[in-house]
Amino acid sequence: GSTTSRDGESLARASTSNKAVQLTSRAAVTRARSTASPRYVLCSASARSPSIDVPGGKLTVFAASVAGLEGPARLRRGRPPQALALRAAIILDSAEAWNARLVQHQHHNPDAGHAAHVSYRKCLGARLPEDTEVSCHVGNEVFTASNASSATFGEGRLVRFENDELRHDFVHCVLGAPARRWRQPPGPPRRLHMQLSFDIPHFGRMGALPLELCRVALPLRRISFCSQPLYGLGTLRQELPWVVDDWLDYHLDHLGFQHAELYDVDGSLHSILERRAAKRARNPRGTATISYWKAWPTNLSVALADASRIHPYCTETWAYAHCLTTHRALSRWVMLLHAPDEFVMSPGRERRGELLRVLDGIEADLPEDEPLTLLRVKASSFARADTVNDAFVTSRGAIIAMSQWRGEQRYLHTPVLDPALCLCAGPHTCYAEADSDFPGMVQEIPPKDLVVHHYVEMLARNVGRCARQHKSCIVPDDSAFWLPRVLQGM
Repeated sequence: GSTTSRDGESLARASTSNKAVQLTSRAAVTRARSTASPRYVLCSASARSPSIDVPGGKLTVFAASVAGLEGPARLRRGRPPQALALRAAIILDSAEAWNARLVQHQHHNPDAGHAAHVSYRKCLGARLPEDTEVSCHVGNEVFTASNASSATFGEGRLVRFENDELRHDFVHCVLGAPARRWRQPPGPPRRLHMQLSFDIPHFGRMGALPLELCRVALPLRRISFCSQPLYGLGTLRQELPWVVDDWLDYHLDHLGFQHAELYDVDGSLHSILERRAAKRARNPRGTATISYWKAWPTNLSVALADASRIHPYCTETWAYAHCLTTHRALSRWVMLLHAPDEFVMSPGRERRGELLRVLDGIEADLPEDEPLTLLRVKASSFARADTVNDAFVTSRGAIIAMSQWRGEQRYLHTPVLDPALCLCAGPHTCYAEADSDFPGMVQEIPPKDLVVHHYVEMLARNVGRCARQHKSCIVPDDSAFWLPRVLQGM
């Protein structure tokens, strides 16, 4: 597998294995590329995210993609047609405006079973004024208020999301006439230059942000996963040395995920990925890739990096906004697989690549041209044994082998999202745009097909957490008994 840091450069050089969309001949590949909408992401060569100073702070585009659902080669099941368009995730950084909010999930269980001694607060900040006008231009010309016009810029709009746990803005611009010209030779460019324009009330001038996007050459992946901002993995590995390796190796090399978008707060994932990459160089296994965003909050702002030292999940929903915006051009599905205490299981199925076979069945039943935004996967919380031999804890697959009792309740926990349709997500769901009640259709995946084993007592200090969540964790469940053996062979 290929591993990259910060910018996803693996897109240009990694191979992929995509059984569901694999075409049977080189001619078929050529035809598909000529009839499918081109896809673009921000070029990794850009060392810094594009930003400008505006009233109230610094405005930055921290993720962007161009994609559409057009042409005879487009995927139709669960997806309506969409014009080729830019989506950009933006952040207005104003140090004075940031606040960390604790989300209250339920009156009877307000902490939702969270681990003790951890802050789950989410950071919310400033926003552009409601009547800000947005437009976009395709080309690398430099425009200002004096030489821009409706002829040079196409109309765009702000897409806004706000609720108890997040506040995010995105820009949406249909490319229109420039994209239609790409249907003729020489076709879409390898690099796409665009300019976003923001007409902000009382600013006195037009704020413009240049974007450089690179065309994605690889086929659309079937499914990727994105993590929450991870932290403290060095401490975790002192107690369970293999748990992060187990998590990555199982999901990427056995279950069938084709890419992982990984974020951390403190750089503690870096040495683990370096060790994994060195091992893969000596003994190649699989074709899944990883993109790594080291010290993720520093990619957004100094204020958020500071806040994340106290509230490590402060930028969690910002990571998901980055993930979904980027993978709109890279992946058919994205799962929010939060952390190494979650393992996706297909009960009774031990074969490699089982996730892709489950997706085959789900997709075959989806209606054509209808928006299916979210697949919901349920989870079960697992308790671990009170006393465990130290040598056992340090072996591969240890947390799975010593956690074979679960709560009776299976709860909605893990979203599988279509990034073409879902712009904005929290940890467990896709959200509708502000002033709208409909984010798209939702379908639950039966636990017999997919279920998440949530090892809420991964650390010894958390023993008893499962019972605090569910009153009791006494249901025997050894459905993952085979997995430690597989991990020990990796």
